Amino acid sequence: MPRPTFARAAGLYRRALELLPLDDQRRFDLAVSLADSLANAGQGKDAAEAYSRAAKEPGAVAAVLEELPRLSAEQLLVSGHVDEGLAAISSVLSRMNMTLAKTPSRAVGALLFRRVHLALRGLSFDERQAADVGASMLRRIDACWSVSVGLGMIDTIRGASFQTRQLLLALDAGEPWRISRALAAEAAFVATEGKGTEKKARALIMRSRAICERVGDARLRGLLAFCEGLTRFLVGDFRETKARVAEAETSFREAGLEVSWEAASSRLFSIWSLFYLGEISELSRRIPVLVREAQSRGDRYAVTSLTVGLANVSLLAAGEPDRARAAVSAAMAGWPSKSFHFQHYWAVLSEGLIGLYEGKPGPALDKLLSVWRDLDRTMLMRIQNVRIEALSLKGRLALAAGRQDLAREALRQLSKERVGWARAQTKVLEALLEPSRAMTCLSEAIPLFDQHGMRLFAAAARLRLGTLQPPELGAANVRAARAWFETQDVKEPEAFARMLVPALHGQKLIAASGD
Repeated sequence: MPRPTFARAAGLYRRALELLPLDDQRRFDLAVSLADSLANAGQGKDAAEAYSRAAKEPGAVAAVLEELPRLSAEQLLVSGHVDEGLAAISSVLSRMNMTLAKTPSRAVGALLFRRVHLALRGLSFDERQAADVGASMLRRIDACWSVSVGLGMIDTIRGASFQTRQLLLALDAGEPWRISRALAAEAAFVATEGKGTEKKARALIMRSRAICERVGDARLRGLLAFCEGLTRFLVGDFRETKARVAEAETSFREAGLEVSWEAASSRLFSIWSLFYLGEISELSRRIPVLVREAQSRGDRYAVTSLTVGLANVSLLAAGEPDRARAAVSAAMAGWPSKSFHFQHYWAVLSEGLIGLYEGKPGPALDKLLSVWRDLDRTMLMRIQNVRIEALSLKGRLALAAGRQDLAREALRQLSKERVGWARAQTKVLEALLEPSRAMTCLSEAIPLFDQHGMRLFAAAARLRLGTLQPPELGAANVRAARAWFETQDVKEPEAFARMLVPALHGQKLIAASGD
């Protein structure tokens, strides 16, 4: 017998509401249950509208009624309806005498202040059950959660500011479920600063887990595993990312929440880890299925995130750069454009990879340079993972376009990132900037990539190295790299490798003789 789903439950609640008289006092509970089911089914926009409608039904319970605007705003944000969600959550915060910073730069000051406050206060708390905590305090904590989760992958700094506020409030309240949730989320936001925060992020995860094990809630376990996977991704541990987000997906599936926002975000980080681990065949297999599911739910956030950025390489692996570019354009046409969001960066990242793949880096480089100030202004460059990715892309595009000045500038900045996977990227740029050292630098880059499980990058470097080496040795490296690309169903290995290790301006990445 098939297991009941939240989507099916939503259909049954709708039918029950259709059968009840409009003045029946039972309508409110049914309407809220309908909205909850839609939220758990990942239908954020429909859930937001259902929460708003529930507020107008007879039989309303005051305590629940006060929560509905927040729940509606949260669902708008997590499903990618950002402008509507920001307006809605700003109204919710205003009623609680809280304000969302107008810009990421203004949020930085509040974030730093709260981080200092947290450091001085510490993480101790006096445990209390939710029933013993004032309802207004719980609502404030949950409102901060809605902002942090809703903006975390869109406008990260503004999300981080409210996340730390959430943790401070949760610790003061002492309610364990919310403390565990806040500690896990704080670990993820802390880890955006990179490898230097790894120890602190791990400690927060461990504290969250200790509480979570006592609470014993499946959704919380899934959220904790997801946040742990996110922290590992942000410090460049892509193998562990894959393992932890898989654990999260399992927890959400067991709880019947496989299409919730949390589960969708877990799948997104699984896709990104697959890219860095070089599991392109698996990435390409999963993307179309996930996109169709997200489209069926009306989930703008998931559709956009699974179409642009690293996910977009599935179309390049299939040898279809025109489709890849069209997919990015279509996704971004449906994304709000009042502000510069993470999604706009991912779109530029896609354009850069497509330009390198096609051997037409100039327009993509111009586009990247045109948004570089936006990356700084929105504080996205404070995220080490983004800095490494963006600087490497800038260097590769500049080299392929014959702009060695820009490439050297990118290399200087990238060299400041004292982490292994960034060092491997610097070796690639050094190889292309200094042809006399190219073979040495690429030979050093390959084991560094392998050390971090970055087999795609290692294969691209090996293919490029093979074109530079004497024929016999070079042919062996080219054959090995090509064979690896074939296992990943990459149609055009040379073009795909060119995304990551481009040829110098005016040259082509071609196979060595002796195949």
